[in-house]
Amino acid sequence: MKPEPTKHRKSRLKLLKRIGLILAVLLLAPTLLFTIGWFNRDLLIDQLQDWYKNNSRGQLEIGKVDATFLKGFPNVGFTINDIYQSSFDTILDKRSTISIKQAQVSIAAADLLSGNLEFKNIKIQNAEIHTEVISEKTVEEYVRLKMQKQADPSSGLNLPEWLSKKTDFSLRDVHFISKDTMLHKYFDVEVHNANGSISMADDKVSGKMNFKGTVNDLGFNTRKGSYINGAMVTGSPEFLLDQNTNLLSVPEFLMEIGTQNFKTKADFDFNATNSYYFSLQNTETDFQELKELLPENITAKLSPYNLTETISADLRLKGKFRYGDVPYIDADFSTSGNSGSFKDSLQLENIELKGYLTNTLSKEKDSANYEPSRRDIKIYFEDFNADLEDIKIFADNSYYQSSEEAHNYMNAHLKMYGSNETLARVMQNSNFNFIGGSFDLVARIDGDIPNTGEVFNSAEGRFTIRNTRVVLNENNLQLPVQLLDIKLKQNISVLDNLIVNLPNEEQFIFNGTIKNISSLMADDPEKPALANVFLKSEALNINDLITTAKEFIPPAERSGNDLKTLHQTFNAIYRKFQPRFRLDINSVEYNDNTYEVLEADIQLTDPETVSFSNLGFIYQDAFTELKGTLKIPKPDNNFEEPIFLNVAANSSGPLKIFQDLFNIQLLDINTGEYTFSGNLTGNVQKTEELLRNINGDLKLLNASFYYPEAAIDIEFDSLKVGVHDSNIKLDRFIVEIGEHHPFSLRGRIEDFPGFLLDSLQSTGKIFVTLDSPLVDMDDWMKTVNSMDLEKADKSLKKRDLYAVFSDIYRFDPEFNLVVDTLKYKELVSKDINAKVYFEDESTLKLEDLKIKFRDSRATIRGELAAQDLNDSLGNQNPFNFKFSAEASGRSNDLNDLLQTVNFDLRSGNFEFRGSYNGQASDLKIMNSNASGDLILGKTRVDIKGTSIQVPVDSLHLYIENNLATLERLDVELPGKSSIDITGKIDNFSNFINNDQAIDSHNSSFKITSTYLDNKDIKTFIGADEKKKDSAKAKPFEMKNLKDIISKINNSYFPSATIEIDSLIYNKMAFSNFASEIGFNNSGDLKVDNTSLEYFEASAKLMLQAGLETSKNLPVRIKMNIEDLAIENLVKDLDYFKDDELRKAEKIGGDLDLNFDVNGILDERGKLKMNSLNGTMQVDITGLALYDYQPLIESVVLLKEERFERLEFQPIRQTFEVVDGKIMVPRTQLQSTAMQVFVEGELKPGEYYNLWISVPWNNIFKSRDGIELPEKISFEKSGAKFYLQIVQDKESEKEREQKLKTKFRLGNRKLEKSKEN
Repeated sequence: MKPEPTKHRKSRLKLLKRIGLILAVLLLAPTLLFTIGWFNRDLLIDQLQDWYKNNSRGQLEIGKVDATFLKGFPNVGFTINDIYQSSFDTILDKRSTISIKQAQVSIAAADLLSGNLEFKNIKIQNAEIHTEVISEKTVEEYVRLKMQKQADPSSGLNLPEWLSKKTDFSLRDVHFISKDTMLHKYFDVEVHNANGSISMADDKVSGKMNFKGTVNDLGFNTRKGSYINGAMVTGSPEFLLDQNTNLLSVPEFLMEIGTQNFKTKADFDFNATNSYYFSLQNTETDFQELKELLPENITAKLSPYNLTETISADLRLKGKFRYGDVPYIDADFSTSGNSGSFKDSLQLENIELKGYLTNTLSKEKDSANYEPSRRDIKIYFEDFNADLEDIKIFADNSYYQSSEEAHNYMNAHLKMYGSNETLARVMQNSNFNFIGGSFDLVARIDGDIPNTGEVFNSAEGRFTIRNTRVVLNENNLQLPVQLLDIKLKQNISVLDNLIVNLPNEEQFIFNGTIKNISSLMADDPEKPALANVFLKSEALNINDLITTAKEFIPPAERSGNDLKTLHQTFNAIYRKFQPRFRLDINSVEYNDNTYEVLEADIQLTDPETVSFSNLGFIYQDAFTELKGTLKIPKPDNNFEEPIFLNVAANSSGPLKIFQDLFNIQLLDINTGEYTFSGNLTGNVQKTEELLRNINGDLKLLNASFYYPEAAIDIEFDSLKVGVHDSNIKLDRFIVEIGEHHPFSLRGRIEDFPGFLLDSLQSTGKIFVTLDSPLVDMDDWMKTVNSMDLEKADKSLKKRDLYAVFSDIYRFDPEFNLVVDTLKYKELVSKDINAKVYFEDESTLKLEDLKIKFRDSRATIRGELAAQDLNDSLGNQNPFNFKFSAEASGRSNDLNDLLQTVNFDLRSGNFEFRGSYNGQASDLKIMNSNASGDLILGKTRVDIKGTSIQVPVDSLHLYIENNLATLERLDVELPGKSSIDITGKIDNFSNFINNDQAIDSHNSSFKITSTYLDNKDIKTFIGADEKKKDSAKAKPFEMKNLKDIISKINNSYFPSATIEIDSLIYNKMAFSNFASEIGFNNSGDLKVDNTSLEYFEASAKLMLQAGLETSKNLPVRIKMNIEDLAIENLVKDLDYFKDDELRKAEKIGGDLDLNFDVNGILDERGKLKMNSLNGTMQVDITGLALYDYQPLIESVVLLKEERFERLEFQPIRQTFEVVDGKIMVPRTQLQSTAMQVFVEGELKPGEYYNLWISVPWNNIFKSRDGIELPEKISFEKSGAKFYLQIVQDKESEKEREQKLKTKFRLGNRKLEKSKEN
């Protein structure tokens, strides 16, 4: 290797020195700048903080600041990390934040050292700018504050003082978000990369930039959507700012939004107005992409529309930067030879379109007096025409505008014509279609249109369809339409003609009006049309109409579900035009039924409901009017599909219409009229359901029915019933028959449809109630007796009672009787209730016939069981019957019930139970069995005509087969006395009915008593009499007694036996008293076979009283007394209240007495002495009286000792009674004291003429008064003197009216009177 030359070595060293120097300078300069920067970092921070404080409110936080070594050279470079700024507007509640991850700036070293900071270069990376308004203020308050704040705007555009004469800037990854929840605004923009420079020379600021970013949201009103919507936006604009005029201009540049390029320019005025102006122009605008850049509310409206080729668009936008400002929008658009589609199904060709869009409603687009409005928009079509398949469309000089006053105003001149099939496809109607024919439309649309579906509601013109078939797509029903001619007249169009062709060359011609006709063009209109259609025709055959509608349905489908077809038809019609048909048809035929004079007002109110506001027709002379609805629900294949009817119905006509309508066979309807007013609901396919839901009033007039099984006619003049659901209510109505007291009927029928329909199992029931305030049975009995009973009986025998019962049982009737007062003869009963029903098809039951009579209650139950004639061995109408009765109450109520004629029950209670059963044939009782129990508790019996009341302790009367047995009648008297009565009454029913025919019934009684004391009877009677008002007591009348006795006989035809073991009468004790009491055939009362015992004595008595005379009571009394001990008699007679007699040593003697006397008791019950006739035999033996002081002391002329121990020879004599006078034959009284003879005549209390013959030997002959002489005859008794006792109260001489005793020595007058 050769050594390097010295020259070359020196050159190289010099070069290295130079390079080293350069490197030293290069290294030293940055180091110096870095050092300067390092020591001035705080200066940078302080200067930024000062600037921020002077220009903003809030807080600025700067993180770490580093000086850069080479970056920014030849200027001093700084890297600022983590810059965070925040502020809060307390007025508008706006919070703002800026977060910068890193910012790089460069400053000239001289500026830095002088403290004058001017940035030569600014680079920002990873920044976020966020503003948000969250306020609790009301929107109104917020807007007011915002308007107030911008009322004093700043003028001009103030640039930061830290910008240098030329500043380069660069932004990367800057994200801006602004959110205002009060005003519904949201902006979201991402700047991916933006760089440029700003130069300032004098008052001019110019610059240029390149930007690329994404506009995520430009939400000026988030409720309607946002613009751009994530499109990429790029551009390279330049700008120039004149700081003297505060005008900023952006010359035209190409801005790319998405894939579309817009020539864009803008001008800004930053004076007090702060206005802006934008212009965007694109001659090849893609309509589809343009829609994607618009807000959702606009996109949704434009989404059905599509254009194949581009259009030319030129947009101008002018406004001010202030809240509330409305920018002026002016856009021109046009296309030619274009094509497009609507909803991707309708293809338009040869589209010629030219027009503009603006937000002012000025008539002239270029007018300077425009007033843009936030709510105003106007789209004007100077020219529009297109081909829609074979349909030609023309619309010139037409526009659409929206404003506060009219949101969707349209003014258009439209003309269309073409085929009906294409029209159907254009309408895209899923329900209807057209086959054949053509249409034409000429209309001027002018008005505010709520939605596109109501366009033709603001149209005037004419729409015509010819020679087509209207097809219901769902079921292929077709209606041949010869002509449909509609005169468009705004909201209410006129149907001039709708001609429908029918078989037999007949036609239906409809006319009327259509409201909201636009809905006919829509597939599913929000508001269907309202068609008011009128049809007048002579005849309509519904079957022919159905046949015509189904003519074009394939045969395999014709037998399908008619209900489904009907529902589909109704649904499709309602969704379109909700028709109202007014029909006037003279004759309608349907399924062999003819309806005449049909007038109807029918409307479809929803897809399932037909409304009848007036549907009237005549069927078989009966007029019917319906108002209501017919509902056809959506068919359900799982169940039988119903058609629901709900109408108010009024119908009237001949009653016989129901005979055929319900196939009634039980009754023949002869005559009558009916009227019905009410409601009818239910499934028309189920007659029973319709009947079960009838509600209303049914009235029958002059109705006549014939019931064959019973061979009876049923007639009534008027009957009104209320029908409710499946029940019929018979309102209370008054029935008057003849002169009888009126009564009322009311009732109800439950579940009556089963009675009318043989196909329905009947569960119905009939309730009938008859009530009356008064029923007079006496009047009704007169009416029954006036009937031709023989004729009625023959009619009854023809009836099949079992068949009648069986027919009635089908109705399961229940009859109730309610009578306030029932009068029968003198009986008046209250509160009568009864229930009658059928237990089965042959048994009629009476349940709880309740009767109130005063304080008593009775309940009667029973049944009638009819037998089937096929099983009854030829008997006519045989039936069994069975009744039972229960009664209880006050005993005194029985007085009138039993028609007591001789006594009244005054107190106590009674109970009765009875039964009556048997068999009958020919409606006559054949065999019967009756029984009953009547029980009386403690009852007081008032003997009529007397003041006697008898206390009955208990009574038990048993009745069987018309024989009443008195099993017990206990009379409990005060003390130990009691009376028991038993007996029988045959033919008891006649007794109850008070039948007074002889031998109609008889009664026999047995009266027994173990002990009976008349003192107890008097005690009871006396106690009762004290309670009576003596002033009101009526004097006794014989007539009353006779009436009592006669009534006893006529009511009871009684006989009685009396047996008393011990009888006490005035303290006289009798035993074994027996008697028989009865009446003979002449009605005389007869007391016979009466006997009693008195100590060793016995007595027999017979008494007969004649009752035929009107006033007096003739009686006959026969009595025979034997062995009556006078001592016992005197003792029991309390010694005649003579104390001296009581002191007598001895009273002795036996008496036999036998008398037979006839006499008459007068009206007062007193014996008429003049009527007495008869004989009386007296036989006294052993008569003695010892030591009777009054007699001893009264003796004169004779020794008293003779009268101390008086004894008598037997006294036997027969006395005759003639006309009330007792004829006393000469009767010898021979005693131990003296002998006398008594003779003459007397009438006690009225007349005396008695002669006492006293032999003188009584005085002159000595007697010891102990020995009883034998009797000596009158003739042998020697001389006598006489004592005559005389009195004649009927004498005219007063002295003869007084009782006198005359002493006579002879008896010549006596003998003379005997001779007379």
